[in-house]
Amino acid sequence: MSVSAIGGVSVAAAVCSETMRPSTGFSVLPGAAKAESAGGVSGISVDCLLLLQEVDPPEQRNRRARRHAESMLEQLAALQRALLRGEPDAAALAGLAALAQSVPAAVDPGLRDAVAGVTVRAFVELARHGALGA
Repeated sequence: MSVSAIGGVSVAAAVCSETMRPSTGFSVLPGAAKAESAGGVSGISVDCLLLLQEVDPPEQRNRRARRHAESMLEQLAALQRALLRGEPDAAALAGLAALAQSVPAAVDPGLRDAVAGVTVRAFVELARHGALGA
């Protein structure tokens, strides 16, 4: 089995190419214990698996940032609805504070600016309601 460069996996492929061995196929040893067969993956080093897990494609980072911004917008809308009812919504403020503290970075510059704008708006609302210290 050989690893070829697929998007951001080229680094892992270069590092792991020497440790990968061609496989002759899948086989199950009769009478093998489950623990032995689970650990019996040959030809792939732990370092290669860890490198493959660290690969974070730009599309995935953008998707995560967009979803996070959408969640902040939902919390802002919930806060707005509560304020229009005349009831302060502590849960919406707490959720908004948690989301605003850990905003993932987007790769796309336009998306990055939009997420930054939503984050600034979230911090403004948190400051208006005295929830920044939380």
